[in-house]
Amino acid sequence: EESKLTQKQLKQQESNVDTLQATINSLTKSRAELVERIAELEKTSIEAATLRRQVDELRHTEQTLTNELTSLRTHQAHLEATHQREVTNLQEKLQHQQQEAQRHQSQLQNRLNAAETAAQRSALLT
Repeated sequence: EESKLTQKQLKQQESNVDTLQATINSLTKSRAELVERIAELEKTSIEAATLRRQVDELRHTEQTLTNELTSLRTHQAHLEATHQREVTNLQEKLQHQQQEAQRHQSQLQNRLNAAETAAQRSALLT
């Protein structure tokens, strides 16, 4: 009877050893999976940090380009205003010169008319 009990205890211990070994194997596998997952998360974290830096750089570039565009638009508006003033000034000068030319032409026409009249009188007198 004692031998049976010892044999039963021995079988139970062997079963316990097998169960413990299976648990150890499962825990070892789980640990390896966790280590692998941690490595993946660290890699993802590094990639995320890189992406954050790139996003920050892109935001900075966007702000710089927006500032440059605003500056260029302001400069363009200034150039357009300057150009418009120059056009207006040139138009005024042209109008003044046209008026002067018309006045001068009118004076010349009056002189020509007077000369023709004088020539006709002179021709009649001779």
